[in-house]
Amino acid sequence: MLSPEKFGFNTFWWEKLHTPNDIRGCVEGLAEIGYRAVEFKTASFNPDRPLDAQFRGAVKIAQGSALAVSDFVVLRDPVGGNLEGAIEDVSSVIRAAASAGVDKVNTATGSRPKPKAVSDDWWNPPREDLSEAYGRLYRAFEAYLKVAEEEGVYLVVEPVAGCMVSDAGTTWEFLRHFESPRMAITLDPSHFFLARDDIAYTIRELGDRIKHVHVKDAVGRTGELGRDFIFPLLGEGGIDWSAFFRSLDDIGYDGYLSVEFESFKYMYQILRSDPLKAARLSYEALSTLFELYRSGRVERL
Repeated sequence: MLSPEKFGFNTFWWEKLHTPNDIRGCVEGLAEIGYRAVEFKTASFNPDRPLDAQFRGAVKIAQGSALAVSDFVVLRDPVGGNLEGAIEDVSSVIRAAASAGVDKVNTATGSRPKPKAVSDDWWNPPREDLSEAYGRLYRAFEAYLKVAEEEGVYLVVEPVAGCMVSDAGTTWEFLRHFESPRMAITLDPSHFFLARDDIAYTIRELGDRIKHVHVKDAVGRTGELGRDFIFPLLGEGGIDWSAFFRSLDDIGYDGYLSVEFESFKYMYQILRSDPLKAARLSYEALSTLFELYRSGRVERL
């Protein structure tokens, strides 16, 4: 069952968590707000130091503030970027997470290629483009999965707008390729909303393949961020949060609800890039939305 005791926050706004004091300032601030979990992004750590030691240190510091580490996030593009480099990087993060006692690594599938030939429908590249892209995608994730199985870690893949796996259809196509119970999904409703998928139905269909959940609202449709869609403050977008929470309860999800704050203009212009202000706003909004769900009251315009 869902619980406020499992509200978490993604720390990607903290660009440098290079020292124990950096990490302590971050997690103590989140704990004071009321969060009980933290989601660390690998890019925040010092690239010149071994990841496993940094991850273990971060987990220990978080636990000292009564925060669990829900997962570590690593974003590499095996489709449009360096395939071998992506395999090496993601594999190292999986091993480092396991060494720190964290059993989930969040990643995405890489950018969907644009067609090489001129096309009126740029969002659906010619088959030969996608064939090559899927070959690279599956090669990368087969390598990631092998390491995840060896280490006892869940590879929680996040469908993201503009990526190879972006909506309900591509999620199922991807999952059908992998039989391993270590291949799972991070459910972020904002991306399914942009694709106009039925979020509640998708959650119930995915069931226990969902091992991690992001909390983020959305307005618009898939396209260009800032022009075709935005991720507004929680409760200001188009997602039916009561239906979202109910669907997660229906499948028995009892994991973390990790807020991703991606209201970029608001962050820069209003909050002046203060991540704790963003975390506090998000906590208040999530708590209110969750209270409305629990009480059975639904506020509609």
